[in-house]
Parts: sequence; structure tokens; C-alpha cells
Amino acid sequence: PLDYDTAIEEYGGDEDFLLEVINGFLTKALEQIETIRKALKDNDTEAIMREAHSIKGAAANLMAEDLLSAASQLEQAAIAGTLQAGPVMVERLHTEIARISDFVEVISSAKP
Repeated sequence: PLDYDTAIEEYGGDEDFLLEVINGFLTKALEQIETIRKALKDNDTEAIMREAHSIKGAAANLMAEDLLSAASQLEQAAIAGTLQAGPVMVERLHTEIARISDFVEVISSAKP
């Protein structure tokens, strides 16, 4: 779900710091998804754009291309005002975040 080796390089080879960053991101991202879900119900496109953009930026920093793509699509839909598929897009975000979470759990459990 992310290019882990490249991400480690981007974080100066500090795998422990990278894992700390990812775990912080995962916590924040789950909160952001809830904000997006509420914003969809309220038809608050500004909030959807803001949160999707934030997730997109973090995904880029973590080399998480699938998550970046999902967040970008949601952001573009909010900009265009075409959020009929919004709930499906949010579920895709959630799925990608869960994939990263599972990946990090495996990496963390394999560390000595």
C-alpha cells in the first residue's frame, strides 16, 4: 500500500521515525474520514475538499500512491460538486488506510 523503501529513504533512513509518522497519520486520517462522512451528509464540499487535500498530501509524503489517488479523486469530485459517488469514494479511502495500517502492523511485528 506504500513504497516503504522509498519512504524510509525520504525520512533519512530512520525507519522508527517513519513508523511513528505513519502511526500518527493513521490516527489523524481516521478522524478525517469521519469529518468527510459528516460533511457528505451536510453537503459541505469545502470540508470535503480540505480533508481530502490533507490526506492526499500526507499520502504523497508517505509514498502511498493508491491512497493518494483515492484522496485526489474525492477532492476533485468535491471541487466539481459531483459527490454522488462520495460514500463509495470515502470507503475507498478507508480501505486504503486500513491496508496501510495492516502493512505497518506486519512491519512492526517483524522488527526485533
